[in-house]
Amino acid sequence: MTVEEAFAAAHADDPGTAQLAVYRDGELVLDLTNGRPDAIGTVMSCTKGVVAVAAHRLVQRGALDLDALVSDYWPEFTGRVTVAQALDHTAGLAGFVPADPLDWDRCVNALARMRPRWEPGTAVAYHALAWGWLAGELIRRVSGRSVGEFVAAEIAAPLGLELWIGLPEALEPRVWEQLDDGFPLGRLFGTRAARAAEVPAANAVTDARSLARMYAALLGEVDGVRLISPDAVERARAPRTDGLPLAGAPDGHAPRFGLGFELPRPGNPMLGPSSFGHAGAGGRLAFADVDSGLAVGYTCTAMRWRPERGPDPRWLPWLEALRAWR
Repeated sequence: MTVEEAFAAAHADDPGTAQLAVYRDGELVLDLTNGRPDAIGTVMSCTKGVVAVAAHRLVQRGALDLDALVSDYWPEFTGRVTVAQALDHTAGLAGFVPADPLDWDRCVNALARMRPRWEPGTAVAYHALAWGWLAGELIRRVSGRSVGEFVAAEIAAPLGLELWIGLPEALEPRVWEQLDDGFPLGRLFGTRAARAAEVPAANAVTDARSLARMYAALLGEVDGVRLISPDAVERARAPRTDGLPLAGAPDGHAPRFGLGFELPRPGNPMLGPSSFGHAGAGGRLAFADVDSGLAVGYTCTAMRWRPERGPDPRWLPWLEALRAWR
């Protein structure tokens, strides 16, 4: 089965639309959609992969030290958490629920006062929302720019990406209709107010082509642009949490993290051991695979993925077809 056939089969009973884009060795080799070709939308936690790249650009230039304490850059932050622990989901701040996730100052101030639930670095749990404000406030403190401004200038502009954290209102007519299927966060992040804000764990607005192109620029040059060095990529994707106890993760669905990126696991296998990237609520997915040179972006408007049940069934046919390219 070709990737095109697999993509069509995967969405035969999908009530929404989807996009799949693939780069290989820096070149766009596949660009599929069963919806509007210019559609953009919120990709939920695929945003974390974008923000991780931003953080690693600062690490690469020596502006952000992975071994330093978060409080070295953010003096109001009270936890004894290193930058690396903030990025690898071992900070002990999982479960942070802000009063208003669209109010940046209120969120970061509350997070700065939160006491870690465990000694940082000794256990792992997915920091679904806290991760974004940890990374985003570090980027803001170090660079002097908001995370949306930093991503626009240092990731989106050099690569010509259709990618925003904080969507300009003029682009609203292009936003796809999100079918939230009962996800409370899907309903929240499907609003104009949420798209206009900066929520660096969850509210990047983009398309599959841009996600794939960004990940391609981690593996090598794309039209002369490489976002971080090969050494930085290896550091970012090195396993950080294997063997750590799980703080509240369901049996059989343990997370695996590098520095800001998800690593392959049964619930999100990507293309195999050399892949790294991030999935997003409802079924969005973006990643790079070092061994094959493939970079993949996938978006969907129907939020059907239930992580506790394993991989999104819509991923499996085209992932299998892509493995034949390896």
